[in-house]
Amino acid sequence: MRLLNRFTLALLLGPAFNAPCFAGGAGGASPFNFLFLDPNAGPAALGGAGVASAWDGNAPFYNPAGLGFLEKHEATFTHNQHVQGISQEYFGFVWDIGSDPGVRKKNREIKNDNGARIRHGWGMAFNILNYGSIKRTTLSNPDGAGLGKFEAKDFSIAAGYGRRVRDTISLGFSGRIIEETIDYEKVSAFAFDAGLMIKPEVFPVSFGLAVQNIGPRIKLKLERFELPLNAAAGAAWRFSKAGLIASAVNIPKTGGLTVHTGIEYSFFRTITLRAGYNGRNEASNGITFGGGLKAGELFIDYALISYGDIGNSNRLSLTYRFR
Repeated sequence: MRLLNRFTLALLLGPAFNAPCFAGGAGGASPFNFLFLDPNAGPAALGGAGVASAWDGNAPFYNPAGLGFLEKHEATFTHNQHVQGISQEYFGFVWDIGSDPGVRKKNREIKNDNGARIRHGWGMAFNILNYGSIKRTTLSNPDGAGLGKFEAKDFSIAAGYGRRVRDTISLGFSGRIIEETIDYEKVSAFAFDAGLMIKPEVFPVSFGLAVQNIGPRIKLKLERFELPLNAAAGAAWRFSKAGLIASAVNIPKTGGLTVHTGIEYSFFRTITLRAGYNGRNEASNGITFGGGLKAGELFIDYALISYGDIGNSNRLSLTYRFR
């Protein structure tokens, strides 16, 4: 075996992905589990419970239906200094078509068959996970002396669209190109997400449902592997203008159900504190922490997540909202 097998690497680092580990690299295991690694510091500090509260730059990742509830355009960037020298870069951009000055007046007059205002938005997201340099080994040279190192990376690019079918109901979908590279080996796939989000007007609770990573099995050499199909459902309660509680459950096709929940509260409209629990984090107790600062339409957010003996993950996000 010339170098460390891709799926063996994922097995070893599975807990660091904040996702279910592969089943020993055997048939039926799921590659691309990096797609479960929360990209933005805000939702990460809330335990990854974003399926019912991502009506912002995180919608392409958690629930594309949130694009139908955008209130502003937004650009967000995150650097994640993850465990064991792994790093993650995430960039998301969303555009609220309903708030565009050239479209808004027209949209007030357009009604669908249900009599609801047409409001929609689109977004894109880029996600890169870099494992850094990894020592090359063989069965006869397990220490890798004199064999050098190789690089390993994961990459995805997603584009999504969300549209309100009623004033309080939005549907969305997205497509994603995914690629994993380890040394000279490369595998690519295409996946879809579909989502539903409901934001009743009579009480401040939103509900979300998403099915993620829908796609065909991929072939790597002589084996076929399924994409990490996942169903997510959750709710978010805005209990005051400054406070939010979000909860979600994830049901992956491979692995058990995981629970995610978090709370945030803002002080003086400029400082936000967050805490949560992420049930995917089996390397530690799953507790998440974070906070943020707001200066006009610029937001700076930070999240700290411990993986026990493996190390800590530090996320820093910069977000700008505009019309």
